[in-house]
Amino acid sequence: MAETASILAIGQLTPDGHWAGIRSLAAGRWEPIFGGPDGLPRASSRPADRQRMLLIAAAIAYFSEALAETSAGLEATQGDLADVMHWLADTEPDATRATHLREAIDAVDDGLPGDAVASRLTPLIADEQIDPVDLLIAEVMRAPRLR
Repeated sequence: MAETASILAIGQLTPDGHWAGIRSLAAGRWEPIFGGPDGLPRASSRPADRQRMLLIAAAIAYFSEALAETSAGLEATQGDLADVMHWLADTEPDATRATHLREAIDAVDDGLPGDAVASRLTPLIADEQIDPVDLLIAEVMRAPRLR
């Protein structure tokens, strides 16, 4: 599905206009989406497990308010990110990782501050030893344009 209407912006990654977002796909799936100063969306060509990590990094960046607002289009909401986390939790084969995701969902549902949600997601990318925003910036530079 290449409809831009399903693309939701998370925030601006760099001062020159690179941004990160999410896109809903068929069957409730989600994928990370990136854009450049030209505003054209780009999809990650990484394997599914890496895309999942990028979605988690995007959620952390969103809930920790680490990114500036973007003019890339429709802005994602907490509900959108909760939908992403639900999908990630429902499709996560590792029980410990699924538990972290469900705890983050509960934090959103309970109305906890964004940093409380982000702290529940951080252990899911801790092995990367990289800041979630840096992970997203590295990906935006390599993602091919959508066709």
